Amino acid sequence: MGEDDSFIEMVRLIAPENLSLDRISQRSLINYAEQYARTFRRAIEMKDQLEELDLQFGGRVLLIGPPGTDFETFITYLATEIPLKVVQLQIKEIISQEERVPEFIRFMREYAERNAPCILYIERIEVLGSKDTSDAVILESEIGQLNWDNAEVIVVASTHEPQNMDTSIRTVFDRAFITTIPNSDDRMAALESILKDRKDLDLTTISEFTEGWSFADIKKLGIALLMTEPATEGQIDPEELEKMIGDTHVLPISNPDTLKYALRRTKLKSESRIQKAVEAYPDDFLEQLYLMAVGDNYQDTQRIIESLNTGLPLSPKDQEFLGRYPFLLSGTPEERLTQLLKAKKSHDRLSRIMGR
Repeated sequence: MGEDDSFIEMVRLIAPENLSLDRISQRSLINYAEQYARTFRRAIEMKDQLEELDLQFGGRVLLIGPPGTDFETFITYLATEIPLKVVQLQIKEIISQEERVPEFIRFMREYAERNAPCILYIERIEVLGSKDTSDAVILESEIGQLNWDNAEVIVVASTHEPQNMDTSIRTVFDRAFITTIPNSDDRMAALESILKDRKDLDLTTISEFTEGWSFADIKKLGIALLMTEPATEGQIDPEELEKMIGDTHVLPISNPDTLKYALRRTKLKSESRIQKAVEAYPDDFLEQLYLMAVGDNYQDTQRIIESLNTGLPLSPKDQEFLGRYPFLLSGTPEERLTQLLKAKKSHDRLSRIMGR
């Protein structure tokens, strides 16, 4: 018990009644949570049948998205809908005691089991399960012992950098949801939540202006606009609204185009080869993931996509590769082929630029 007490400040136990769906949420993550909640209920209904077949539902979910993604939307909706308590790791507290991470990982599993039924939420899982580390081996083992079937624990982990996760960690999850930059529904939902009483602001215009922004940056802009003085009459015209947005000095720095602009404005010059590579690098998050897989091994990526599209069985080697890049399961056969061709073209262009 003494060891547990030393780690208690590194976790936060949240009752479902203390979570609110009234928070400003990312609509696409709500959709994913609704989908998973339906799957969970179906698994409960089929419990006896699954046991007869010696099968398990699992209950380990990996959320992948660019910086600024509101992963907590998924957690909040799932926890209130089922409902379940949430065990949330305080990642900053954990990494401040790096030498004790292996002990904490073991405590994490035991604490989740003691508070079951619950959701164990691990944000920035790549920090605890980075490539080729002993911590990753321990984390894979401990998460592998947690599932809904045996422990009544749903494990949800999130990451902006799946490429930095150890392969063993990526393969332990039975479901992965990939979120890209906010779509128009996400943007409008966030803006309406914050600016619903500002009749002088055209939210459609603001939504169009913020295309390509992260969800976190859209929220920051919404708050900044809320704090401005309302117009005395009518709606603000688009040109004035654009100037008004500029005057807030809220910028989507995580967006590559904005970063390029900032570099030009501050007259920071990169070596020409690197600059060309930055310009050639795709902005779309899913395209970046495909580029990562193609850069690792184009032939394996192509073969696995062909197998998935035609329904052919995967070899153990292909299954291991798919475990590292689970997003290849997403989309239609046509979408997979399109993304593969885009990634091959980007990879070849980057190779030429870098002289490889």
